[in-house]
Formats: sequence, structure tokens, C-alpha cells
Amino acid sequence: MNASIPNDLNFEDFCQDSARVFLSLMVQFPLPVTLYIEDIVGPEPEDEFGIKSERYLRTLGTISWLAHEGYIRYSQQVNQEAFDDTVLTEKGLRLLLNPIQGHTTLLDQLRSQLNEPSKIPLTMVATLFR
Repeated sequence: MNASIPNDLNFEDFCQDSARVFLSLMVQFPLPVTLYIEDIVGPEPEDEFGIKSERYLRTLGTISWLAHEGYIRYSQQVNQEAFDDTVLTEKGLRLLLNPIQGHTTLLDQLRSQLNEPSKIPLTMVATLFR
């Protein structure tokens, strides 16, 4: 597949958030953890009414999507703050550990690309949507 990514900031954020979620869960695997949104996106200011930023809500959506598609699971969402008992599923683990591009894995590629976040979207597209 010749992967090209949409030229869209939302999609880039989705890919980078997905990478951070996968790496966070892999470090703790197989233990379930509480996955805090702020640990993935960083501190995001609320408005004067306490409403979360669009960026924060997109991260919340990314985690929900990963669970809906079967890459991760959690026991419950805690307001808009966290997901309890979050763990990689078999599907998520296979995605991270199966060899791609020769002998490297998505896990290895994501680890090496954390310092070069502009490469993460293409890597995620090539792996998630192949």
C-alpha cells in the first residue's frame, strides 16, 4: 500500500496520540493501568466554564476509537479525565510486535520516532490501515 496521510492537523494529532497510548500501555503490559488523558496530550487549559480544549477532546476521541476498534480495552471512562484498567488487547499487541518493513516492528519504529514526531503519522497509517 502506498500510504499517504491527509494534510490535516487532527489526523497528525490522532497518530501521535495513538503512538503515545500504545507505548504507555506496552511499558506496563500486561498490567492494566489508569490512562490519564493529560499524560497523553499534556496539560491543556480549560475555558472559563471548565470546558476542555478541542485538542484534549480529540485525544479522548482517539483513545475511544482505539478501544472501539479493538486495539485496547478499559473498564470505564472516568469523566473526561482518564480510562481505568486500560490494557493492550491481543490485536494491539500483535500490531506492535509483528515485523513490518523487514525485521523491525511498529513498537521499535514508534520508540525511535518519538524524537521525530513528524514521521509518526506515516508509520501509523502504513500499519493501522494496511
